[in-house]
Amino acid sequence: MGKTTAAANQTEDGDWSGDYRGPFLDGWIGDCVSCDRHTPLKGVGNHSFQSPWGLDLDPQGNIHVVAQGSNTIKVFSKEGVYVRMYGDPNGPRGLAIDDEGYSLVSECWGNCLSIYDPEGNKIHTVGNQENPWGTALDPRDGSVFIANYGAKTVLKYCVNI
Repeated sequence: MGKTTAAANQTEDGDWSGDYRGPFLDGWIGDCVSCDRHTPLKGVGNHSFQSPWGLDLDPQGNIHVVAQGSNTIKVFSKEGVYVRMYGDPNGPRGLAIDDEGYSLVSECWGNCLSIYDPEGNKIHTVGNQENPWGTALDPRDGSVFIANYGAKTVLKYCVNI
């Protein structure tokens, strides 16, 4: 499963906070960098971010970004170049990608979890969620965890994609 990386800053008080500067994700492209140097990952034109929410890396190192405002998942190369977009999720929030490149997207307005194959085709939907926000995969056994904001629960599913 891909590893998620985010930018963070430490304040004078010792607290840590994310570093965001407008309608784009800031702080990751390519190799790890120090906190005082970063390169923004930006969408351009029709590929710009509208409410970026969740993100994960696929097995090839491409970064998939949940663009909630446009109800899509946007894919960028390791170098930060736009590759493609996929899906039509209803209020996407959480995203997890397994070792084979399958994407699991929690849809807060659709009240479901959608599963996409590595090419971006929706292959399955798990309904009866209550405003799901977060999605995570357990790399040890493939279990899927869904944080249901509306139900104030975290559900564990044992799934074979």
